[in-house]
Formats: sequence, C-alpha cells, structure tokens
Amino acid sequence: MIKVISFDLDDTLCDTKLANQKGLDAIECKINFLYAGLIDSKSFSHSYNEGIHRRLTLDEEALFYPISCERSFRLSLIKYLLKKLGLALPREDDIYAIQLAFDRDRIKYFDFYPDVKKLLIRLKRHYRIVVITNGPTFSQYAKIEAVNLKKYVELILIGGEEPYEKPHMSIFHKALSLMVCIVTEAIHIGDSYSCDIIGGHNAGLKTVWITPSSNEAQLVADYSIDSVLSIEHVLSELNA
Repeated sequence: MIKVISFDLDDTLCDTKLANQKGLDAIECKINFLYAGLIDSKSFSHSYNEGIHRRLTLDEEALFYPISCERSFRLSLIKYLLKKLGLALPREDDIYAIQLAFDRDRIKYFDFYPDVKKLLIRLKRHYRIVVITNGPTFSQYAKIEAVNLKKYVELILIGGEEPYEKPHMSIFHKALSLMVCIVTEAIHIGDSYSCDIIGGHNAGLKTVWITPSSNEAQLVADYSIDSVLSIEHVLSELNA
C-alpha cells in the first residue's frame, strides 16, 4: 500500500521551462536596451542559460566553481559573458539589472501546471506528500514561495541543501526516514530519467516517469505517463 508520494518540482508539478524562457526573453530585452548593436542578445541569453545549468567548459569550471554563492556565481557569469561577447568594461549596475530582469520575469511566470493544485489537495487527503527538487536554494526557495508549495505538501527537500542531489539515493532515503516510511510504501514521480527515475529506482522506490513517449520507460521506470495529472490512475493500480 502506497502511503507516501514523492514528486519532483521543476517540469513535473510546475512549468519551469516556460518560466525560464520568460526570464531569458527578459534578459534579451535588457541586453538590447543597454547595448543595442554591441552585444548579440540571443548569444548572451543562450550562454547564460548554459552557464546556470552548469554546462560549462573546463576553463569555465575552473573559473567559476570556487564561487560557492549562487548569486555571486550568476553575477560573475554575466560579467564574464559580456566581456566574452566584446564589452570591455561592463558596468556593475548593468550586471545587477540583467540578473534582476531574469529573476523578476522568471518568477512572475513560475506556476503549477493547470489543475495540479486540485490534484495535490485530493492526494493530500489520503497520502503524505513530499517534494524532492534539485537546484540551489537561491532559485528553489523563490519558486517554492511563488506557488506557496508548503500549503500543498508535507516535506520539501532541496538538493542544494543536502550532501548530494538526485540521483544520489541518500536524498530519497532521507525523505523516507523523515516520513517514517519504508520503500515499498512510497513512490517517486518526475520528468528527469537520469535524476528522478534512476535515482528513485536505485533507492528502492517505485517510479513514475513523466514523458511524452513511453518507448524507454520500461528500462527502469515502473510506470510512464504523459502528465502528472494521470498519477491517480497509477495509484489506483498500485493500491488495488
């Protein structure tokens, strides 16, 4: 019998892709306003997105990894990219304005997918609900507050606060321990095959992969669905 449901946050419960794109659009507008004709705004926003997701070159890793504060890292990244794209002496005020533009518009559009609030309210009547999300506290706390996530779930674990993020099994086991739950009584749902499905499987949980295609699901995932809203059908089957 399933007692605990563990969800991923980004692109599982919430439309993070849309919010991130809105943030990147805002960055392009700000770059065009500040440096019209001097900086390629699309190249900048693409490189910024690669950077904040830690898709860095070896030289960039050596430059940025000593910076432990996420906000400081992002400001340093902006300065680095402006110089790389041809601006010799970026103004500090401009750097802060660019970061603010991304943060402001991204969080403005960050929200649950349609009907997810109603789903969580229904599930909470019968299950204990957990969210396990990767990412730095710098970005994840803002998202959690934006959707008032604590109203809908009992426990939130942020990878940036833990010794290891998903797919490491320790973060899943911590959630089970805090819920006083054994692995056969829990299920984990997420969109990332490498983080959510492999991680949850290795931790011993049943897993549900949210994916447009089920072709690869049977490799490890116990179930695959095209939307988190279909999770109740899976739960009915598991608890039959």
